[in-house]
Amino acid sequence: MITANTLNSSGKFVATATESGVNTLTVETGTHGKEQLMVYVDFTKVTPSASVKLTMLMSDPAVNDGKPFVMSTLNGASVVPMEIDIVVAGSFRIPVPVASNERKITVKADILNSGLDGEGNEDSLALWVSLNAYQPVSGLIQ
Repeated sequence: MITANTLNSSGKFVATATESGVNTLTVETGTHGKEQLMVYVDFTKVTPSASVKLTMLMSDPAVNDGKPFVMSTLNGASVVPMEIDIVVAGSFRIPVPVASNERKITVKADILNSGLDGEGNEDSLALWVSLNAYQPVSGLIQ
């Protein structure tokens, strides 16, 4: 199960969740004109082989009608998609740079090799997309 929390226009977190057993979720939210976003991730792992893959896509309304582009990096002369693999359980803070003209971020989250433990608990992922390192994230404290 995956739960993603994004900010609405009032600055409050709104949750979007998959049903039990659904291991892929894609959410889109505005960048609100910020130069940096933070993605907070809490991965609960009950299956030893389970892992998480996060892919970030950015949209510029002036380029290709705002079609999202996968954040990438260079490895020599090769373009490599910037996919974040999480293989251990825990809570993580991931900074995401934003160009001044990028208006939307899309986060695609996948739990790979997910399963259930002997008590029926499943691997789960919760994530929050926050505006920047200076914004309070009281929604993380539950």
